[in-house]
Amino acid sequence: MITSANLCEKTLSHQSISQEPQRISPQKIGYVRALFSTYSKMEDRIAYNEKLVHRIAEQSAHSFMNTEAIVDKILARLVRKETLVRLKKKVEKLLESLPEKNATVIRLYFFEKMNTSRITEEIGLSKRTTFRVIEKSLATCVENLECVGLNTTVFNSLLREYKWLENEYHNQLSQALE
Repeated sequence: MITSANLCEKTLSHQSISQEPQRISPQKIGYVRALFSTYSKMEDRIAYNEKLVHRIAEQSAHSFMNTEAIVDKILARLVRKETLVRLKKKVEKLLESLPEKNATVIRLYFFEKMNTSRITEEIGLSKRTTFRVIEKSLATCVENLECVGLNTTVFNSLLREYKWLENEYHNQLSQALE
């Protein structure tokens, strides 16, 4: 029996560089760009929520706060942390959907914040090919969003919860529209 998860496993797209990109909405490109641009920030936010859980627990040992309120605060932070851990894993799964060279270019461009000139020196691609790899990789990731569980509804709920992600999305969306 083929489940939707199995189907997604089989259909995760590996678009080659020579294929022409399909027309993809700038909003979805902005969405993928924001996920990649904030990937390192996710690590920081996960660690931050972990520290807050410990700080709340330590402070509660020395206070007369309502136990229920303390448990609620800790649970809220644990939920936020777990949401970010799951989001980070989904971003990693998007990267795994790319050919190795494309994933490397995306990591250098978004995670290491290298410009395309530096990437061309690092990898040995022409500047034009580097731009094409980035565009094709983003298009492939947009095609694979549903398969990794990142649909528009999920993303919109993340935007409401994480202001830093919302700000990055709007920055990336404006770049995608240019």
